[in-house]
Amino acid sequence: MKNKTIAQQLNITKFPFNIKDDKGNSIYHETSKGYWVKSQYDEKGKEIYYEFATGFWAKSQYDNKGNGVYCETSYGFWYKKQFDEKDNEIYYEDSTGFWYKKQYDEKDNEIYCEYSNGFCIKYQYNEKGNKVYYEDSSGQWSKNQYDEKDNKVYHEESSGFWEKTQYDEKGNEIYHEDSDGYWRKTQYDEKGNEIYHEDSYCYKVDKRPKQTVEITLDEIATKFNIDVKQIRIKD
Repeated sequence: MKNKTIAQQLNITKFPFNIKDDKGNSIYHETSKGYWVKSQYDEKGKEIYYEFATGFWAKSQYDNKGNGVYCETSYGFWYKKQFDEKDNEIYYEDSTGFWYKKQYDEKDNEIYCEYSNGFCIKYQYNEKGNKVYYEDSSGQWSKNQYDEKDNKVYHEESSGFWEKTQYDEKGNEIYHEDSDGYWRKTQYDEKGNEIYHEDSYCYKVDKRPKQTVEITLDEIATKFNIDVKQIRIKD
C-alpha cells in the first residue's frame, strides 16, 4: 500500500484530484498518470514547502512582512535575502558563492549595487524618479534628460552614442535622431493613430487623408478676370 498514491489508496477515478486545506490552499494535487505535488503553507498562506513525485523538494522561509528570505532545494542549492524597513531587497547570497548588495535613496530608488565579482553600479535620479545617470566600475556611463511630462528627450553614453527625441502635446514621438545618422519622423491623427512615418532608411508610410481643394465659379472668374458666364465645365 505504501507505494500507492493517495488517489490510488482512495480509489479515486476522476482527475485531476485535489486536496485543499481549510484556507483553500492546495496541499495535494494528482493527475491520472500518478504524478503528484504536495505543498505546505504558513499561517499567512505562503507556500513553505513543496514536493514532487520525482523526489524534488523545496522549502522557503519568509519574514513577518511576507518577503522571501530563504529558499533551499533538494539539489543542494539555497539562497538568502535581506530587506530594509521599506521591503527593498538589500542583500542576496546563494550556495554558489554569488552575492550582491544594494542601497536606495529616500524615494526607494536603487542608487548602488555591488556584486561578488567586484562589479559595481551607481544610479542617479531626478526629483520625479527618472533615472538621469548610470555609471559602473568598468568605466561605462550614460545620462538622460526628460521633458516636463517625463518623456526621455536625450540620451548619451560614454561610447559617444547619443539620441534625441521630440514629442507632441499628447506624448507621441514625432521626431528621433541619433549619432549614427539615423532619424525618423512621425505624425498622428486626433485619436493617436500613426498616419505618417518617414526615416533615414528610406522607409515611408503615408496614411494621411488626401486634402480636397474647393473653389467656386466666382473665384475662378475673379482669378482669370473673366465673366462667370463664360466658364464651361466639360465632361
